[in-house]
Amino acid sequence: MAAYVYNFCKYVTWPADQAKSIQLGVLGGDGTELEIFQSLNGKTAGGLPLNVEGVEIPPVPLGFRVIYIPGCESEMVNGVLTALAGEPVLTVSRCDDFCKNGGMIGLVNVRGKIRFEVNKIAADAAGITISSQILKLAVEVIK
Repeated sequence: MAAYVYNFCKYVTWPADQAKSIQLGVLGGDGTELEIFQSLNGKTAGGLPLNVEGVEIPPVPLGFRVIYIPGCESEMVNGVLTALAGEPVLTVSRCDDFCKNGGMIGLVNVRGKIRFEVNKIAADAAGITISSQILKLAVEVIK
């Protein structure tokens, strides 16, 4: 999952700001999943280094450019998406129907392989531009 999220970071543009890094939060993940994501620390995307942190909920902290939601509890997902609505934060999860419920990039299993869906409406509303290269590779784009 971490490799997918890293590649998404390379093909996403956030609204202009003075950020010196891409803050990536892993919500409520167990220690193993967070360790895997922490392997991204220091890698660069768009000329900015990634900084990975584990994040407990509630509340959903602001200041992150990317939030990965590993758990699929609908209460948690809905709470996170509501808290981040309109914020320039890329939301990524492997939960079923993540994009249909307002998430931006949902990782899905298609015939035993990990693929992804994109909710362009949610990304546009947050001022996030997802590259056409990503959109071409998505199994579904909600526009």
